[in-house]
Amino acid sequence: MKEIHKLLEHERSKYRYSLITGFTCVNILSPDSVVFNPNDISTFEKNIERRLPGGLSVVDHIPHAVNNPSIDLILENKPDASLEMYDSKHFKLSGPFQRREFYSRLPYIAYNVAEKSRQEALNMSSLHAAAVATKDGRSLLILGDKGSGKTLLSLVCGLYCNLGLIGNDLILTEGQRGQVFIKAGTQIFDVRQAIIKYYFPQFDAQHLLKWSPYEEKITLLPEEIGIAIGQDTKGLSAVVRINIHPFNDRTTIEKGARKIQEVLRLRENFARYIRGIVTPLILDKETVGGNFPSMDSEELVKQRDDMIETIMNSNFIYAYGNNPKDIANEITNLML
Repeated sequence: MKEIHKLLEHERSKYRYSLITGFTCVNILSPDSVVFNPNDISTFEKNIERRLPGGLSVVDHIPHAVNNPSIDLILENKPDASLEMYDSKHFKLSGPFQRREFYSRLPYIAYNVAEKSRQEALNMSSLHAAAVATKDGRSLLILGDKGSGKTLLSLVCGLYCNLGLIGNDLILTEGQRGQVFIKAGTQIFDVRQAIIKYYFPQFDAQHLLKWSPYEEKITLLPEEIGIAIGQDTKGLSAVVRINIHPFNDRTTIEKGARKIQEVLRLRENFARYIRGIVTPLILDKETVGGNFPSMDSEELVKQRDDMIETIMNSNFIYAYGNNPKDIANEITNLML
């Protein structure tokens, strides 16, 4: 800890700005050798503020938010990328900040370094999942492997079942007095071109110019397609593990969690961000790398296991089929 205090007190380590995301405030400190413009943050990626749960805002002063944890992230110019954790509130990120590809990773790294403090202070955990909510504030958690139909189901629930989007792809769960709440999520749809053409042909021509080059995806904003933003105020009402595929021959709905399989799946899912599994420090067309240290602890594992137990004891549903509307209607009936 002596080293971090020296760095923080060193005259060359100056406060630059703060990134507020995921109910945390990450204060960016750097020596004069790291030159950048904080206004560039919003230009790194289109709709970046929608791609992190809780949004993303940049302020040029340290906010005094009593209820949200604050983290100091010290930047250091070096040829190779590395991240060092001193404790849950102090990190040092080294790397080639003159490279836009490296600097553009900063919002995602900031979100991830805050995971430990977020879990410790707020009992909130990041989860690769989707979630929607009823008008009266009950939430549906949508689980599934990559390509299983999480985004598709959340789209259909919003378009045809009058449910509001809490988050798609990445969400924040909160454990609270024996309940689980879905607090925030990514409020954007990146949908594969094939899915749009097969299930939503009405969007194909309308959003043709918004294709993302990654996996030939089309970006849809909820307000552009008539989907409301939802809020979980009453806690988790139901959980569905989804598998939607055109070759599934019929719709099948099964109730009740398969405990051993779900413990393994959810433990891995809940650990993705606290162990830095999904956040490389450098990521571009030519390079991927940089070690993200695990921030986990025995206490946090126990805390997440308590949330997993609550999820499995809720109204747990397995849904398979080829018609997302039928599946959404059946799940909504079970949820309501």
